[in-house]
Amino acid sequence: MRFTLRQLEVFLAVARSESVSRAARELGMSQSSVSGALADLEQQFGVQLFDRIGKRLRLNALGRSLRPRGEALEEQALELETALSARSSVGPLRIGATLTIGNYVAMPLVAAFLKDHPGARIELSIANTAEITRKVQNFEIEPSNTAMHRADLWIKKG
Repeated sequence: MRFTLRQLEVFLAVARSESVSRAARELGMSQSSVSGALADLEQQFGVQLFDRIGKRLRLNALGRSLRPRGEALEEQALELETALSARSSVGPLRIGATLTIGNYVAMPLVAAFLKDHPGARIELSIANTAEITRKVQNFEIEPSNTAMHRADLWIKKG
């Protein structure tokens, strides 16, 4: 696929509002990001989807012909997202905390998380810093922000 769902979303928002600034507000994006996404979409295919009249953008014939298919595709993508969200479960989440954090901070956070995600499974390891570091290094618990500074512990993003 040579375009993104974000580009489609931008195209449809601009088509509805006939304004980059209104589309940006609707999407929670900057005007330059909306302009860039729209320009990228048009450049990828070597087409113009809008007639530019001052600051207004009006769908041209090609844009008008593509809009209904774009709206149908966006609706299908939203339905797929809803289906995936409904089926996703949180967990098992394996986390660790040092003794003080585990005893005084982690437990209320875990309880609040479980209240918001009742189906989640959480395994909380409370141990000293060396043991928590060992578990992170061996992928036994999820890496997270810690107050420790260890030169021998590096997480490589893949």
